[in-house]
Amino acid sequence: MNYSHISPAAFVPLRSRLWPRTHDATRRLQAGCRMLALLTAVSGLLDQTALATVPFVVAHRGDSGHAPENTLAAIDLAVGVADMTEFDVQISADGELVLMHDSTVNRTTNGRGRVSSLTLAELETLDAGAWFSSSFIGEPVPTLGEAMNAATEGNLEPFVEQKSGTAADYHEAFEMLGYAPDEFRVISFSWSFLDDMNALNAEYHLGALGSGGLNQRTIDRAVASGADFIDWHHSAINQATVDLVHANGMELHVYTVDSPMRMQELIALGVDGITTNDPGTLAALLAVPEPPLASTLLAASGCFYLWRWPRDRTGRSRAAWTFERA
Repeated sequence: MNYSHISPAAFVPLRSRLWPRTHDATRRLQAGCRMLALLTAVSGLLDQTALATVPFVVAHRGDSGHAPENTLAAIDLAVGVADMTEFDVQISADGELVLMHDSTVNRTTNGRGRVSSLTLAELETLDAGAWFSSSFIGEPVPTLGEAMNAATEGNLEPFVEQKSGTAADYHEAFEMLGYAPDEFRVISFSWSFLDDMNALNAEYHLGALGSGGLNQRTIDRAVASGADFIDWHHSAINQATVDLVHANGMELHVYTVDSPMRMQELIALGVDGITTNDPGTLAALLAVPEPPLASTLLAASGCFYLWRWPRDRTGRSRAAWTFERA
């Protein structure tokens, strides 16, 4: 069709009717972008608050999911992945502290007998890796000193769990090794042992291991034994117990957590440390956290609010009206 015969002035009424709507839509879009930018900034601050407590990754008996437990190989695999490494310590027949969870060597070596009945020389002949995998044949039973040195050389804080031996045995070993009390932690289910360690040096960083109900009376007992932090079975932990321990000015560590879903729950609760056989999975969850709920809700509510923003008497969005005059 040829509209050349129509005067340009004829289009003016049509333009005047369409322009306000187009102009208003542009303004609303600009207002929406500014509002979402503001919401993003606010949600970012909430995200930082939500992630303020990042738990320590504690490798259980080293990276025991990928190497034989309580060996130097397991400790080495935890380097660069975990913050700390826990290992269990027993005392030999000749008073040497060595890494072994069980009271006997039967399960994790090619030998038999109680650790307390074998000398260090006899323990050092055992193979502590073949039971786990042929890749670890010949892995030795390490001493406490060897384990602590391997951990600290890899920037891992040692988490020494006492299984047997007296406080005097450990105190003497730490002094001979030359470690300062703030360079490692000691944990035990024997709270009387913790009390004895505290008496020998009040600077030791001691953790009270336990399970079951965790209440103020239990915490008071732990504090009385010289404990600086609580290390509890994760099944008893909820928001109330986390808040209670923190209200007492103590850290709350939990053990032993291998489920990624439970790891995420405990991270959200704000625990201070998670002991796991799979430190790599926990480290990965902490490296790429899920978007906090606060951010998601803010963004969603912001979009809904803009969509439902009331109009003024001219029919224009009040969002545009507000930002035009800002």
